[in-house]
Amino acid sequence: MMEQSKMLDINIETITKEKPYMFNLIEELDKEAYLYEGKITDIFQDVSAKNEKIMGVRKENHDYYLNSRYDSQAGINRWLQAYKSDKEYGIAIVIGMANLAYIRAMRKEYPNVRLLVYEPDKYLWGEVLLNIDFSDVLADPMVNIVVGQIGKLYLKELMSHLVDYANYKYVQTMISPNYDKIYPAECEAVRELVYHAIEETLVDKNTMCKYNRDFAHNRYSNFYDSLWQYNAGDIKELFADIDFDKVPAILVAAGPSLDKNVEELKRAKGRAFIIAVDSSVRTLAKYDIMPDMTATIDPGKPVTYLYKDKQISKLPLLISFNAFCGSADVHKGKKFYFHTEFPFINQIWDKYGKNYLKIETAGSVANDAFSFLRFIGFKHVIMIGQDLAYTGDKIHSKDTYEESVISNDVSRKKEVYVIKDIYDNDVKTDYAMDIYRRWFENQIILHKDIEVIDATEGGARIEGTEVMTLQEAIDTKCKSGKIIDFTEKINQAQRVYTKEEREEIQEYLKKVTEDMKGNIPKKLEEAKRAYLKLLELNTKRKYESKEFEKILKKIEEYNKWMTDTVEVDMLSMYAARDGFDVMEGIFANHDDMYENIRTIADSGIKMVDSYKNGTKKFVESMAEIFEWFHSNEYQPMEGK
Repeated sequence: MMEQSKMLDINIETITKEKPYMFNLIEELDKEAYLYEGKITDIFQDVSAKNEKIMGVRKENHDYYLNSRYDSQAGINRWLQAYKSDKEYGIAIVIGMANLAYIRAMRKEYPNVRLLVYEPDKYLWGEVLLNIDFSDVLADPMVNIVVGQIGKLYLKELMSHLVDYANYKYVQTMISPNYDKIYPAECEAVRELVYHAIEETLVDKNTMCKYNRDFAHNRYSNFYDSLWQYNAGDIKELFADIDFDKVPAILVAAGPSLDKNVEELKRAKGRAFIIAVDSSVRTLAKYDIMPDMTATIDPGKPVTYLYKDKQISKLPLLISFNAFCGSADVHKGKKFYFHTEFPFINQIWDKYGKNYLKIETAGSVANDAFSFLRFIGFKHVIMIGQDLAYTGDKIHSKDTYEESVISNDVSRKKEVYVIKDIYDNDVKTDYAMDIYRRWFENQIILHKDIEVIDATEGGARIEGTEVMTLQEAIDTKCKSGKIIDFTEKINQAQRVYTKEEREEIQEYLKKVTEDMKGNIPKKLEEAKRAYLKLLELNTKRKYESKEFEKILKKIEEYNKWMTDTVEVDMLSMYAARDGFDVMEGIFANHDDMYENIRTIADSGIKMVDSYKNGTKKFVESMAEIFEWFHSNEYQPMEGK
């Protein structure tokens, strides 16, 4: 038998080479409290009646075997029968690694399925790491293993990258034998995590369908604006001389509780970096408090109203490329953009070597602002107005909007439910705010180097925060003896693009706009004719003909062109609803060949028509963008 040290070396060597992210996980596991202390007293290895190596766990004086004690292969075969989706876009979340026998069998039986393995017990993981060579599983690109309480956060992150509208129906949770008896709470927690990941995918889909044209227009408009603007990531260097042990950040949201303590912020000015989300700045302005920076990300929020105050309009702005592009109408200060995943823009950044800051988010502007503060290096983040609940049955601070702009009455909200607030009383919230709350809780677990203080003085309880009043937070965390002008520091930032780069990119955008009028619609029409020909040949059942083979090859070429050409791929922004319908149709997989081909052809035609319609919308958007940004009203333009 191979020595434990040798086995460990092999596994660690593989982790180093193939799964380096696991080192952070292992480090966190060492610090993590063991939830089963006193309940699980042994993790052992045994052999089955057929002399096969098996594993067991002793919990509360009862032995649970993780493999069949009589015929482990027969047990594996029965377990595999529970899996329902052998598809190349399927994802199986397996709770329990045991001795890896089930994982290896799953990979062999379903080679196209992605496996996300969650092991709840860090000591069982350690036992396997020491005694079983599973370098083959660790090296497998289709397998990810996460462990312990921290592992659930890694699992959530993995699912956010892997689960989308194309495959959410083919996500299945598999529980290894006896894990539901030994670790029932963990099994339920993972089931809930999977449920929420799928639900968030559907919410994202509905958001994209609702705002698809807004997203597209906002991105093009904000990208054009960014040619004269700044990179949020550059602020880190401008703040390099700040002692973050003595200087905290204050993140201001617009929850109803902001009215309780907003005036206290005056004492923090210059002693803490104050960043206020878009919907909170009017409340601050009423009390003559100007934050050091503000932030906006929403595609449809009425920022023209929120930023119309002259003082507010000059504040440095942390902004997403998705944000409502109308901010350019009123915001006259410097804008600091951060990364958005959008191939059309990304390929320009790559060409010119522009590396915009990437920010973690859950969809709320406060989430983005928190991630920004963490990137900058702040060690203490004080949150106020972060109710994440309808405190006093109100939606936001009373001075955020006028009643004519948006209602502040929670009675008009749907799908409201009750959770506990910081005082252990009932408070109303909704699904979106609860997602934001859980995101903060996960960030606090993942980033233990940051102290997060909830000085909201109301609202939902955010686990992991230290609850105190804003007065206490300022008194105990603002330790620097000098006053810092943060806005002055920020204003030292340099523009991202040179004048020459701007001119080159402008010419490229003009060329793309011309292509959208001629070459691209023409080629899309050719692709449509190919799909129509496929329908005709399918009706005649000419599956063995050279003509059928030829048209399939031609369609494959058109599809590759649409996918690989970023100028065409970006049109999917205009075709979000049709795109989701097409994905659903293509993945339906009928048993009958005729039905399958008809579905593929119909879906292709629908998508091509949507793309053609998108070319018209793109041309309209760019005409509007060119006109606005080259008008006398646009301040940053040279010579204006």
